[in-house]
Amino acid sequence: MKNLMGMEGDKSDMVSQDQNIMQPFDTIEHCRLLHSLADLHVRRPLWLIVRSYLSNREQRVKWGSCVSNSFPVSAGVPQGGLLSPLLFVICINSLDSYLPPSVIPVKYADDLTITEFLMGSLPGLTQKALDSVVEWGQEFTLAMNGVKTVDMVISARREDNI
Repeated sequence: MKNLMGMEGDKSDMVSQDQNIMQPFDTIEHCRLLHSLADLHVRRPLWLIVRSYLSNREQRVKWGSCVSNSFPVSAGVPQGGLLSPLLFVICINSLDSYLPPSVIPVKYADDLTITEFLMGSLPGLTQKALDSVVEWGQEFTLAMNGVKTVDMVISARREDNI
């Protein structure tokens, strides 16, 4: 927030994009999530517990008195599971390493805001930031909801209307 507070003195513009991650608990790629845990230097015994927690999961559908056959679950974290919110936070926090240093990410649950100051006109960096979010999402099999995406340009410059 320190960067945002100093904006008025710089008279710089800022571009911000609010995004929503579609069904994040259902689609997180297990292998990539386990790699993220290893990148965080999670000790092997705990890493093995998480791998076991995510592995060999099955689900079935119950409708009334009818129950389907079981089918394997190859992605996602169990909804309602105690570890699931923590695993999602680990996943979404990995986004920071994909973004250019000029980008400020703000993350809450399945919502993401990326903000970048524009010193002059630097649309290339802004596009690079968006491309980084897409790359991160593809690695974790997470998609952004285009319908809920909002762009905003904020300027601290004042222009007097005559």
